[in-house]
Amino acid sequence: MFKFNFSNAKSFFIIICIIFIFDSCIARKKMSLREMIQKINSEITGENKAVDTSYKPSLALTKKGDLKKEDEKKKKINAKTFFGFKTVRRFSRKGKDPKNREYEIFFVLKKYQEPEPLIKDIYWYYCKKRVIVTGDISKFDKKYLKPMHGPYLKKIGSKIMEEGIYYVGTKHGRWNKYDRNFILLDKKRFYKGYATDAEITYYDEDKKKVKEVIPYQLGRLEGEYSYYLEDGTLIVSGTYKDGIKVGVWTEYHPNKKKKRETQYVKEKDPYLNFTPYVLREYNEKGKPIKDFKKEIVKDSIDVNKK
Repeated sequence: MFKFNFSNAKSFFIIICIIFIFDSCIARKKMSLREMIQKINSEITGENKAVDTSYKPSLALTKKGDLKKEDEKKKKINAKTFFGFKTVRRFSRKGKDPKNREYEIFFVLKKYQEPEPLIKDIYWYYCKKRVIVTGDISKFDKKYLKPMHGPYLKKIGSKIMEEGIYYVGTKHGRWNKYDRNFILLDKKRFYKGYATDAEITYYDEDKKKVKEVIPYQLGRLEGEYSYYLEDGTLIVSGTYKDGIKVGVWTEYHPNKKKKRETQYVKEKDPYLNFTPYVLREYNEKGKPIKDFKKEIVKDSIDVNKK
């Protein structure tokens, strides 16, 4: 004969309660957020408001995976587009020791754009040798040259040594150099190849025909100097460092051939007591004058007298 056991009834009651609570949770989970809010409001106010069954969530909002893919696609595109030009990421490395190996991480233009012809220092990536080159590029095969464009980072091991940005082959924005302890050694600012503090004069009011570029950094002469004819032909070029002319300054004939080269103090020792002299002179065809003798000059190139 079956005997009623109070402990069994208590256990049975607890199990029924758990099942009821679990079933309610599942039912509530199946409800839309809108239905849940209306149900809760009706329970609080005692009103049984009808649920708007015409409401349907947007499919665009429910497909989170599609949105995520779309965002990633946009980021991927934007990550390699700088100043409106699409680029390709490249890198180079030198050395065998991982701790002292030199790395350069940078971007180059995907489609060729002609750099500013008046800028002396244009930076290129030579794909054939995987190196960055500047200056005279006549010895390189042009089909392997691509203008630098976008962020640039130079590291030795894990230490950042230099960082900046390029614009169609020219230095642009802020460029910093560091030592191995990440202490700032040098900081310069550029605007599409020109020093931001440079004093630039023009032949026309529209400021399209550059006449002279006198480089300044922090109020002193620093960087590349250049002087042009009205048609854009370079007549004089040279370098200033700490307010002093350094290296070789070059003058040109109107036909773009070299006219004269003058040697100033070497850039490594700008404060050395040094008297500049004319290295060589050229005729209008660009050929050295054979009977020319080196002559000492006070200053063969006076930028204030043109």
